[in-house]
Formats: sequence, C-alpha cells, structure tokens
Amino acid sequence: MAIKYKFPAGDYPVYETIHEVKQVGLLVEGDGQAYYPRSHPNDGAVTRLVWKGPKDQPMFKGSIRHGVFRDVQFVGGNIHIMPIRGLGTGLCTFERCSFFKCGVKFGDESYNGNAADSVFRDCQWINADYGIELTTSQNVNYLIDNCMFYRTKKAVSVLGGGLVTLRDCYMTQVPYVYYLSGNGSKTGGHNGNFVVRDLRYDWKQDVSPTIVKDVSSYGARVLVVDNVHSPRGVNYLENNNVDKVKWDVKVR
Repeated sequence: MAIKYKFPAGDYPVYETIHEVKQVGLLVEGDGQAYYPRSHPNDGAVTRLVWKGPKDQPMFKGSIRHGVFRDVQFVGGNIHIMPIRGLGTGLCTFERCSFFKCGVKFGDESYNGNAADSVFRDCQWINADYGIELTTSQNVNYLIDNCMFYRTKKAVSVLGGGLVTLRDCYMTQVPYVYYLSGNGSKTGGHNGNFVVRDLRYDWKQDVSPTIVKDVSSYGARVLVVDNVHSPRGVNYLENNNVDKVKWDVKVR
C-alpha cells in the first residue's frame, strides 16, 4: 500500500530524518511552493518543510520507487532516495517543488544499482551546493523540464554514467550545468549521454557559464547542445583529463 503524506499550507519544522524503507509507491504533497507565477491556482499557498536536524543528515531518506513529491518547498534538508535491491531506484516525479539550500540525491556511497526514469517539472533550486546528485553507476532517462536554478554551484552532479536531459530551463549565477566527478573505480563504465535543450541564462550572470565540467578519471561520453541563450557567452566543455576521458560534443 502506498504511503501518503499530505501537508496543508504552513511551516512544518522537521527535527529528525524521515525514513521510508523499501517503499514502492509514495506521495508527499503540499498546497504550494510559492515561487511559480501568480496565474497558478495555488499561488499564495505555501507548504514549507524546514529542516532543523543535523546539517550532515538529510530531511528525507528512503528506498523509493514510484514516488511523487508535489507542491512543497523544502528548506535546508536534502532529499535522499536510496536504491531498492533488485528493483533499482526510479520512476520518481517531482512537480512544482522548491529547494532552498538543499537538493535531491539518488543512490548511496556504494554506487551499486541503477536509477531510472525520474522527472523534475516546474521545480526550483535556490542557494544550493547541487540541485540533483546522481551517484549510482547507471542513471538512465532523467528529465529536468522547465526548472530554475539560482545561485546553485552545480545544477546536476554526476558520479556515474547517465542518460540525462535538461530542457527549457533557466540559470542565474550558476557556473555548471553538469558536473562529473566519478573516480572510475566504483562507477561502472562511467559513460553517458547528456543533453541540454532550450537553456536560458540570466543576462546579469557574473560567473562564466559552462555546460559540462568533467573532473572524472575515464570514460567516453556524448554532449548534445541545442539552443543555448547566454548573453555573456557559454563554454560547452571543460575536460580535466583529455587523455582518458573522451567527449563527443554535438552543437545544433
């Protein structure tokens, strides 16, 4: 039976990590995240979960498949989605969620397992170290659609391989879209296909924007870039290990 957390508008302090173990089917739903346009029917209603626990612990941690997070503002506490042995982690949907000084992490320190078919739509990240972190060996079919990243150091941090698409998103004061840093010993083949489509940058951005920063140790990957608008210019790729990490960059 699916677990449902329903939060009416209001502030909810969270002092201990919310744990869900091997859960297939989960709904975390509020009344609004406050940042989307005033034309939205829920505008003005805010459900805010505020992390009051230790800084090194996540607000939410669980082995989740078929999870839905909707109309919630998360403040200060990361969402950590763990693998489910035999099933993998995936089929999670985030809709109209805001993340203030926090992000969403898939996987754990072992890098085992796959994470697949998860979607972020109409979400926002503000003042975060990362927006989304992918730490499993294969991160397949991630879609980040119509999202905004503000003063976030890395929009997507990747430690394994992946098939990740970011489209119709907006960046302001964000240095990197994809930041790859796997060490090669725990992340399988560490290959991947990374796509950016219809990306817009704030015209006031004062950091040099880069689509991919790769500091990993080996692999062969593809970057597809289609329609990036940056008034101050954009660097498509920074590869720290050109001898062992091979990139095929396709600009359309």
